[in-house]
Amino acid sequence: MAKKYRYRIDGGRYGGELAVGSVSDEFVHYWAPKIEEAGAHEEFIPHVLCLSEWDDDEDIIAESPSIMEDTNEIPGWYEVDDIEHINSAYADGGFTAVSVPTDGSDDFGWDENEIETDGYCLKGREGAYISTDTEGETPEGCTPVILFHSSEKGSFASWFVDTDEPFDENKLVYSIVETHLGEFVEDVWYDKELLEANYDYNDSMGKSYEAAVGWITDKWRDEYKDPEEEDLSEYWAEYDDELES
Repeated sequence: MAKKYRYRIDGGRYGGELAVGSVSDEFVHYWAPKIEEAGAHEEFIPHVLCLSEWDDDEDIIAESPSIMEDTNEIPGWYEVDDIEHINSAYADGGFTAVSVPTDGSDDFGWDENEIETDGYCLKGREGAYISTDTEGETPEGCTPVILFHSSEKGSFASWFVDTDEPFDENKLVYSIVETHLGEFVEDVWYDKELLEANYDYNDSMGKSYEAAVGWITDKWRDEYKDPEEEDLSEYWAEYDDELES
């Protein structure tokens, strides 16, 4: 039997794509102090963009060590992503719930009575925080990495809720992934039910690039876990207590 209400939940209008990948130790040692002194925009970002097989080499810094141990050419920054690849709205952008037809005939339509809400942050995980200390050898248990982020404006993932009750913003819950270049929405629940992200209406425009290099402390980084296979009872208990207070 069809539910009485159907809502599309959208994240904020700002976010973007972030790739985090392992690179050569020499590459990080060379670039980390330069980025700290002059920022990433003047030389580093143009250099990385020119390493792509699709671009010319006019902005390559010849003195730079190879980005990988065995090559200085990459398909694109977005493919240096063996550690993280994120494409989502920023975690501080809030959410909008829009009423749409229950039969799914106009899932991406708009309703002037949209509901804006911050949602409840259930938990965060450390995805890619880095150290940029270049003194001495790379510490044991650390991985040299590059973070490259396309900051964008537009629409990212959407989530759909079918319910017999009007939308209750207290039931909207989300988790985040925390990185050196920002915090992003990761998973979304409604009434404690995990929602599937829908990217059919994903449409954004790039505004700028941000990038960094450094070392991840491996033991501090949290790998992504399927929330349906993870014990979240402690987090849900905190959520219930928050609602009752």
